[in-house]
Amino acid sequence: MIKHIAAFRLEGQSPEQEAAMLAAIRGLMGKIPELQNLTAGRNISPRDDSMTHCLVMEFDDMDAMMRYIDHPLHVEVVEKHVAPWRKARMIADYEF
Repeated sequence: MIKHIAAFRLEGQSPEQEAAMLAAIRGLMGKIPELQNLTAGRNISPRDDSMTHCLVMEFDDMDAMMRYIDHPLHVEVVEKHVAPWRKARMIADYEF
C-alpha cells in the first residue's frame, strides 16, 4: 500500500471557495477506483503554519496512484479548486 501526503499553502481563497475545494476533494472518494482512502482538511497545527491544507490518500501501489494523478476528475479538481490559490506544495509518498 502507498500513502500519499500532499500539503499546500493556499492564499486568497474565500471561505466559500475553501469549502467548495474541500467538498470537491472529498467528493473524489468513490469516483476514482484507485483511491482507497482519503482525508483532507485545513492545517490546525500550532507548531507549523507553513502549509494551510493537507490531504492523506491511500492506494494499492504506485501505478494506482499515478492513474489517480492523471485521472480527469483529479485534474479538474486541482485546476479549478487548488491551482489558482496554490503558493507552495509538499508531497510525500511511502509504502506501509
